[in-house]
This record gives sequence, C-alpha cells and structure tokens, in this order.
Amino acid sequence: MDQYAEASGSKVNQDKCEVLWMGREGESFSLPDTFPMPQQSVKILGINFGSADYGKSNWETKLSDAKVKVRCWKGWRLSLRERVDLIKTFLIPVFLYVSFVCLLPESLYRRIYSCFFQMLWGNRLNLVKRDVIYSSRREGSLGMVNPVVFFSLMFLKHNFGNMLAERPPAWVRLFRVWFRPF
Repeated sequence: MDQYAEASGSKVNQDKCEVLWMGREGESFSLPDTFPMPQQSVKILGINFGSADYGKSNWETKLSDAKVKVRCWKGWRLSLRERVDLIKTFLIPVFLYVSFVCLLPESLYRRIYSCFFQMLWGNRLNLVKRDVIYSSRREGSLGMVNPVVFFSLMFLKHNFGNMLAERPPAWVRLFRVWFRPF
C-alpha cells in the first residue's frame, strides 16, 4: 500500500477501510492487523457487498425506504398525471443507484410493482390495464414507467453500455476479441 500511495499520490485511510474476502476459498494470504475484518459484508458508497446475496438485501433496503415515502404521499389528493410525475421524480431515484450496481432479483418483481402501483392507485384496484398506463402521454396515456424493465435496462446500460459504443475503450475491444469465438 505504501508503493501504491507513492505511485498514485493518494493514501488509503486505514481508519475508514475494512477488508472482506470474496469468493469460496476464503483468505488467500495473511494481512497485517491494520484493517478490521467485517463479519458478513462491507459498505461501499452506500451499497453492502458480501458473500451472500447482497443484491437482494440492497434492493430490500431500498424497497423499505420507498414504502415509507409512499405512505407519506398516499393521503395527498393528486391527479393520476401528478402521481406519475411524483413517481418519476421522487420514487425512481430511491432505487436508481442500487440499480446500477445490482440487478433487480426476480423474486422482488411483485414487490416493486406493488410499491409503484400503490403510489399510483392507492388501495383501489387498478382502473386501467398496466400496458395502457405505460404508453406515452402523446398517445393519451399516463406515460408511467415500467419499473422492472427500467431498472433492468439501467443495470445493463451502466454495466455493458461501452460494448455498443462506436469507439469503445481498449478494454472493450479486448473483450470483443476474446468473446468473438463464443
């Protein structure tokens, strides 16, 4: 780490750092006692990483945050268009950052839909088919976002977007050469 600090001009803050072994083998080599070893996971920029299904736990955390917001907004008297705007402006950003890092688990699809449509319709039954709600406002619909499709596309775009670039970085060109036989 001293060599890294000397070469890069940046130092590792040992008071804020933790070490977490990833993979099935466990510890590959011994480390000095300068870093604490967390038990299950380590938090990096608000996302918990660990050896368990960290994606699902991160999504569940965000779902509980979103449900609190939906409960607050539920009593507001808003039109359907205003509710869709509220969803796009304040509810989607709750999940956006985690959608860049963790793919939405299929086991949480129903809960995500429930959260979004609870905000749109309240406790009432859906008055309009969901396919119609997703159509654009130019077509006379609400322009609602399909949350599962949206968050899945955000993950793909953020993680694989360079693959489709016209002038991709060198690592993408190398990956394409390696992947071509498959």
